[in-house]
Amino acid sequence: MIQAIYSQSLGRKPSQKEFEIAKKLMGNKMEEESVQELLWAIVLLPEFQFIE
Repeated sequence: MIQAIYSQSLGRKPSQKEFEIAKKLMGNKMEEESVQELLWAIVLLPEFQFIE
């Protein structure tokens, strides 16, 4: 799930550090709230910031 989210949102695989953080965030049991938290964390990355 983590690989798919990174691939579809950023067009790349997560780094090892990103994957470990996402894995801790998601926990052992994927729940809707943990997936939403991961998506928000990705959307807040600099790749999604628009600077004029």
